[in-house]
Amino acid sequence: MDLPRGITAVLELEKVNKSYGNLHAVVDVSFQLAPGEILGILGLNGVGKTSLIKILSGVHYPDSGRVSLDGVKMDEDPLYLKKRIGYLPEESAFYHDIQVDEYLDFAASAHGLKGSVRKKRVDTLIEELDLRDVYRRPMRRLSKGYLRRVGLGQALIHDPQVLVLDEPSTGLDPQQLSRVRELIRQRAREKAVILSTHILDEAQKLCTRLLLMNGGRLTEIKSGGGEQGDANAQKSYQLRLRAGETGSAISEDQLRRQIEMEPSFESASFNQENGSWSIDIRLRPDREGADIFHWVCRQGYVLLELRKKSTSLENIFLRMTGHSHE
Repeated sequence: MDLPRGITAVLELEKVNKSYGNLHAVVDVSFQLAPGEILGILGLNGVGKTSLIKILSGVHYPDSGRVSLDGVKMDEDPLYLKKRIGYLPEESAFYHDIQVDEYLDFAASAHGLKGSVRKKRVDTLIEELDLRDVYRRPMRRLSKGYLRRVGLGQALIHDPQVLVLDEPSTGLDPQQLSRVRELIRQRAREKAVILSTHILDEAQKLCTRLLLMNGGRLTEIKSGGGEQGDANAQKSYQLRLRAGETGSAISEDQLRRQIEMEPSFESASFNQENGSWSIDIRLRPDREGADIFHWVCRQGYVLLELRKKSTSLENIFLRMTGHSHE
């Protein structure tokens, strides 16, 4: 999982292993991370994602292998790595009676920020994370969504070179999630981000590159991510049809001509099975699934089934984790 030639890695793992007794949580993991990347580690719960994230953040050390940041090895200078990485754990621990602004100020102080620089950093994050209405509240009075944003604030407080996020969307409502996604994208323009998630939609919308973790091992997913890839997937449909009661059998040439003449369709493939036709259709970006239904009616065919196809990422995920139904 090396980077393209000419791109320098900011973070690199080589043959990293971690076990807990007989449980091999991380097995021979190697990859590189470049500035500007949002690298997603995707996988089911319990496959080793959190163990790997804790190694990346310096919380745990690997049993073997190498972790380096800017060429500096973790085992030779662990503080170098910890000072330059911001870490959001899956479950953040807070002092219940401390106020939000006091907590962020404490986190800034722990990272060596002083005086007006520290105050400005705290004020900036309160604004960016939309904490203005709660920054004087004690932590025990915050919702889970607010607590998650405060946790993200402590990860960002020292302007880290690499941001490591474990299940960052936990507890966030859709509006909060959209804001946090945009904040992560902004950080990734100059820094690098690694996040773990088991949510396919989050991975596809946010990440520039995806790695699948299964049984402690990582495999790169060759799939177009981002908003555009998701939009394309939403325009893919599968239908099954047959000739009408009074119509003659549908020939392959006839069906091909009718599909080619339909302006709603961007591409299509089809095959015959047991007296009916199965057709995979991708619509043009400005068309909807209802256009397929209207096309079938105009041709005088009987629609037996019409469904939106699973995204390519979902198919890959299910196949690689052994849960495919295809």
